[in-house]
Amino acid sequence: MASEDSRTISAVADQPNRPAASRSSAAGVRGVGTQGQVAQVTAACLMVSAAGIAAGLGGLWAEPWRIALTWLLVVVALCLAPARRSESPVRKRRMGLAAGGLGLLILPVGFLRGELHEVLLVTVAAAWLAAGEPQEGRRLWLRVTRALAVWTLFLLAIRFVPGLWPMLDAAGRRLGRGVSQLVDRPLEIGVTFAGLEWLVLIGLLYLESWRSGSRKLRPALALASGLIVVHLVYLGLLAQTHDLLARLPEVAEPVFDHPYEPPDWRWPVAVGTWLPWKLPLLAILGHVAMWGFAWRWSEGARGPSGSYQTAGVLGSSAPSMRAGGLLAASALALAVAATFCRGPADLDGRLLLANVRGRMDWERPQHDRYGQPAAGMFGMLPRLINSLGGTLQLTEQWSEDELAAADAVLLLHPCTSISPDQRERILGYVRRGGSLLLAAEPYQGFGPVISGHEALLAATAIRVRRDVAASPTGPWQPPGMLWAEHPGAAAWPIQRTGAFDSFGSSLALRWPARPLLVGRWGWSNPGSDAARTGVRRFEPGERLGDLVLAAEQRYGRGRIVVLGNSFSLTNEGGVRGYGLSGRLLQYLTAPPRGPQTAPRQLLTLALLVATGVLLVRHPAPEHLGAMAMVLALALPAGQQFRRHQTRVVPDGNLLTAEPLSRLVYLDAAHSPAFSDGQWSPDGINGLALTLMRSDLMPLAMPRVTGERLAGAGMFVAIAPSRGYSGAVQRKLQEFVQRGGVLICMVGAEEAAASAPLLARFGFRVPRSPVPTGGDWKEPEPLGHMRSMYMDVHPVEGEPYQVGLVLYAGWPVQMLRDDGEVLAYGADERPVAVMRQVGRGRVVVIGDSHFALNKNLESSGGEPLDGAYENAHFWRWLLSRLLEQGEWIPPPPGYQAPDFAAGEEGP
Repeated sequence: MASEDSRTISAVADQPNRPAASRSSAAGVRGVGTQGQVAQVTAACLMVSAAGIAAGLGGLWAEPWRIALTWLLVVVALCLAPARRSESPVRKRRMGLAAGGLGLLILPVGFLRGELHEVLLVTVAAAWLAAGEPQEGRRLWLRVTRALAVWTLFLLAIRFVPGLWPMLDAAGRRLGRGVSQLVDRPLEIGVTFAGLEWLVLIGLLYLESWRSGSRKLRPALALASGLIVVHLVYLGLLAQTHDLLARLPEVAEPVFDHPYEPPDWRWPVAVGTWLPWKLPLLAILGHVAMWGFAWRWSEGARGPSGSYQTAGVLGSSAPSMRAGGLLAASALALAVAATFCRGPADLDGRLLLANVRGRMDWERPQHDRYGQPAAGMFGMLPRLINSLGGTLQLTEQWSEDELAAADAVLLLHPCTSISPDQRERILGYVRRGGSLLLAAEPYQGFGPVISGHEALLAATAIRVRRDVAASPTGPWQPPGMLWAEHPGAAAWPIQRTGAFDSFGSSLALRWPARPLLVGRWGWSNPGSDAARTGVRRFEPGERLGDLVLAAEQRYGRGRIVVLGNSFSLTNEGGVRGYGLSGRLLQYLTAPPRGPQTAPRQLLTLALLVATGVLLVRHPAPEHLGAMAMVLALALPAGQQFRRHQTRVVPDGNLLTAEPLSRLVYLDAAHSPAFSDGQWSPDGINGLALTLMRSDLMPLAMPRVTGERLAGAGMFVAIAPSRGYSGAVQRKLQEFVQRGGVLICMVGAEEAAASAPLLARFGFRVPRSPVPTGGDWKEPEPLGHMRSMYMDVHPVEGEPYQVGLVLYAGWPVQMLRDDGEVLAYGADERPVAVMRQVGRGRVVVIGDSHFALNKNLESSGGEPLDGAYENAHFWRWLLSRLLEQGEWIPPPPGYQAPDFAAGEEGP
């Protein structure tokens, strides 16, 4: 640092003795004037803002909006700060390397995307500008790049060393309470809404501004005062969110008629959705504007004569290759230490012990019982464990012999029926080296069954708050969640986990507990009323943001993992959340020596410090950019390797002795037509429960692989909008040839993506509309209709017909003559067909919406159009596909009898 400043002063002092050409060049640089300086500072402010938004600190945004806003700011910054050409071949090589590296990183951004990855890309972009030709902004961009690089290491420390989180959370809580005393409004916040991560970056930028100037006390106090004032204004507005909302004009509630028409845009509604969830963006913009003003007028932005300093800022000689190599090697070692993990990918031979009693049940969905109330809770969990090679044993004794034989213990919604002696035996098992997974719930302190998790956790540093962890998006979504680098908590995949609903509790932590998953954007709704009624509303004084949803603590020689939200273990949540629950169970039964161990945590922290020291001592932009590039490539690669090593691959063949596996994969890899909303009209919870009733285990498949298909019996595709590659088509063809079942439901308007796959099996759903040059006629839609598919002649009683209901039907063409028509539409046009292919079968239904909730099953279990015809059709079809003996649907007007829990329906 000192040598850099001395070179700067020496270069400026020696200007009068330089040749005339050099002096004229320097004069040209000075001649850029105020307009060039303002452009450079504006570009730097945009780049810093892009880094904050990329890190997810700008509020609650949908992922596409966050990514688009980030790169819009980066592109505008690059346009405002163009680099001049130079005749220096060394500089050209540097610029070419930087541009090539940036392009290399941007191209695969769809695969390697993530908040940290995007922050690293923004750092590379800033380094690229700093490595540009000598110009008036070179000094500025070096300072920005160095601040971004150090800040990135700070963000890595939070995620890679989660033990730091409780300390930062406590600091954010104290800051909020201090502001609440100033403005006389309650403010309970954590790290994110307190803006602590953002304050670190702004503090680094102010420090760079001060170091570039005279380093006197008065400028330092002025800079600190500006930072404090801007942040207090933001926190004051945050504390008065409800006052601001109350001042907005009232707007009539929109009417949801059919057909639905979106209401007109109204600014009070728009502003109301921003408060408080997008207020952090205001803090980013305010801080950046203040810092840009401070830099523009600071002494560091001007030379001794008042001119903008450029010459000699970084020296004219090439940066040390040795220093750059050390920095890159340190960054690579950091990525390996923080992510590398090897462990088992199954539960082969493992025994898990679980409580048979509690505020829960072990029921599975049963025929003739419909809707969410009849879904059951944890009945499918034993089948998931069996499919991974393990065994789940239920107990209420908790004897020493049972505990000694167990590889892990599960306490799911425990209640006070667990006696103190049993509780002590369980904790003693953990102290001796066992593993405990405790799935909590919103506290219930009345009625015959009272929650018992508080007594179990009394001796730990984890406490389950008596609240409901609510999210403004409904179920918790990955963009608003912070995942620790942990083999049991890796999001799978990060964009669509669906592993958490909005009815769990948050956790309060003390050291040495550490979070595994934090919900950034949400609030703590006190009590359990929100879980019972589903009504959630953010009120003054409630905890805002940074709700811990899962945590871990070492206890003796063992470990305790606590889930405030157990949705991923339930019948409904396991369809999408089995990746998370499976990883947690694998981790508990055979903990891998991964990044969560104490030695690896210390090594990661040491490498973070070492990398930070190196980049401060060797601040050349080439070095900073190389470090960011190495991390941007190595971290996602390490995370992918860890996910592969700890992947969850159920094997449905372990669930039955029959030839056809009982595992059904629902294709979620090709942008299907169904929604992630559990019981939304376009959701598939009704289909999942329908499959479970026929003794099948449905799971969402985020990526089609041969390894997964080898353990599956059925593959269900619902109107995919992304085409199947040739390799995937061959895998699915082999899957059917060896005995699998492929079911595809698609209408003419969505038929293009699945057309090549269906053609392999001799089917075609004509596309609509016909494109220019199309060689087929426009198909006629069948619309919403009822189709009869069976004439039943019972031994006793009158003959009757049974039918199915199409939501938006289209005809299906069979390209070969050996197929079977299951149902006809109008004019005897097939709408549901089946064909034997090898040892397997292919079923095609010409309706993209046929299996969605709106056409199959409602959340309350009410009949659709007065009947359960489609549920009966699926039961009939599955009985044929499973070769269990054809089940005959009941006559129209059939009323399901009432039967006790645990009894099978007819």
